[in-house]
Amino acid sequence: MMDHLIYKNFEGAPSRVIPEIISQGYYPYSTKQLLEKRLEVYNSSANNSEKNFWLETPFVTGDICIYHKDRRMKILTDASEIRSVLLDLKGMINPDGSMKIYGKLFEDLKGREFTRYDDKKYATRQSLEHKDIITNPYWVTLVDGDKALLSEYAQIIIDSSKKKRSERVMGVIALDALKPEFDLRLCKLHGIYTTQQGLAYESDIEMQQKISSEKTNILAYKIEIAKQESNQTKRTKNSKIISMRI
Repeated sequence: MMDHLIYKNFEGAPSRVIPEIISQGYYPYSTKQLLEKRLEVYNSSANNSEKNFWLETPFVTGDICIYHKDRRMKILTDASEIRSVLLDLKGMINPDGSMKIYGKLFEDLKGREFTRYDDKKYATRQSLEHKDIITNPYWVTLVDGDKALLSEYAQIIIDSSKKKRSERVMGVIALDALKPEFDLRLCKLHGIYTTQQGLAYESDIEMQQKISSEKTNILAYKIEIAKQESNQTKRTKNSKIISMRI
């Protein structure tokens, strides 16, 4: 028997979905994993329905941004550590996915740290060119330093944006309001082509995760031992599972 990597899309408010992800033994899907999956689907012969799901859907990822009250911020991408944090805080998750934390947690957790000055320089909400995307420290951190992956994905987004005259390409959006407390947010990766208020945006990364709870999609995965079927697809009203052999 061989292991299977099971993907599942959980829909609903993060305050309900995150405990469900944890209780079912899943790990939140990372930004890097989502970029890899989008490239795989983009270059495949998948049908339009599957391509639209993976390429057009905005997903809340498992990557975490922790904001210090002095405006410092850490990005965590380690799946095991993130799952542990979410397990500890699952009873304190707000409907929009934010969580209030204590300063000690900010100092204890490992992750790349950024300052308010980094925000002003690199999280400008502006459209980025290819050379800026592959050197942007926020994007580079979220793909765990895999610049080849980031470069290939960025080129697809840029080529698409030229056809659709998009207003912004792979912009970086950080929490824009200085708050008097510590705050934890999940990252959200927009679809390859997203329209908001009549304007087109291409694959922005949003490190503040404020969206309608009714439209929240959180990808998660787990590894299971195959028992009977080598590949299986399950579909329910609120979830989509895609199994594949690894």
